[in-house]
This record gives sequence, C-alpha cells and structure tokens, in this order.
Amino acid sequence: PLNGKGADMLQLNQLIRAQGQLWRILGIEKEDGGSGRLLSVEAPHLAYDLRDLYIENLETSEDPFTPDGIAAEQALAQLLEGTPFSPGTVDVSNTTFEYLDILQKNRMECLKDQLLTKWGGELVFDNWTIHLKAQAGLDRRYPIRRGRNLKAIKYTEDISGTITRLHVRGYNGANFEEINGGRDYIDSPNIGAYGRIKEGYV
Repeated sequence: PLNGKGADMLQLNQLIRAQGQLWRILGIEKEDGGSGRLLSVEAPHLAYDLRDLYIENLETSEDPFTPDGIAAEQALAQLLEGTPFSPGTVDVSNTTFEYLDILQKNRMECLKDQLLTKWGGELVFDNWTIHLKAQAGLDRRYPIRRGRNLKAIKYTEDISGTITRLHVRGYNGANFEEINGGRDYIDSPNIGAYGRIKEGYV
C-alpha cells in the first residue's frame, strides 16, 4: 500500500534489503484507484548494476601467459575486475580452458554470453559476491499446474526489441562490407514477417 510503513522512503536508485539481499530500485509506479492507493517498485538484484559497467576490449587469446586459454575462476575474476563485485565459489569443471573475446559489452552481458556459454553452470548472486555454480537449486519434482497451485498466468507479447537487419560496427569503425557485397549488415531470414524492416546496431 502507498500509505504503508516506509513507503514514502522509497526513492529511485536506492538500495533496499529483503531476505538478506540488496536490491536496486529502478522504477516506481504509483496508482490511486478504486482498489486503493498502491505502490509498485521494480528492484532487480544489486548484481544487475553490472549492466552499467562496460568492458571496452578483452581478448585473453592475445595474452602470452595463457596460450591454452583460461579456467572459469580466472574468467570470472577478469570479468569482475575493477568493479565493486568480487568472485565467489566456482565449482564448474576446472578442466575446461577457453578464451574471453569481448568488445564493448556490459559486464552482465559478458557473464551470460561468455562465462555461461563457454564454461557452463549458473550464476548465483550473494550481494557483492558472484558465484558460478554447477547447479544453483534442486529439482524437487514439484508439479506446478493451473487451477491447482497456480492461480493465474499473465504474459506479454512485445516486438519492440526485435531486430531484422543488424548493422555491425567494429573497433575503430571496422566493418565487413568488403566480404559482404558492400553491405555492413546482416538480414534475418524472418525479415519479411514484420511488415517493415527493424534496424539495429551492434
């Protein structure tokens, strides 16, 4: 409720604590209607602050000290280096050696696209510590069924982030026009399914 205890203290960008974890307030929605005065707060886990921290260029394949690649522990440490976050437990396979290849991406993107894709496992957030676990939870074989223990389902369809023509820009303006018929873009095979071209850049 909007007039609930402490509701007036909630501010954008503020950290709040719930269930022992820190959450960052990114959105506040106030509603005053027939059902009363309500306050909805969007607050993802503190770890999502990593979306605002970028890595300009990181290629471990160019490092002469790691010619055979790096382990998951090293990868997690490098992705968090220079941030207020620290690497925690890593219990995925320690026999996998791979390379990080990053150009102008935010660190959360790097954790998901590089770390999880190459070394596997699941990210577990514990305030300022980020763990890479082989498995985060347990499969308790608990069935979830509508009408039994699930009262309702709500879903949203949204194409606002869909891209059907992707323009590519590399470091110092590099592109692949010379090997792509003079085009700096790639078209989706579904480009004709949306009525108009939806362009994006990466």
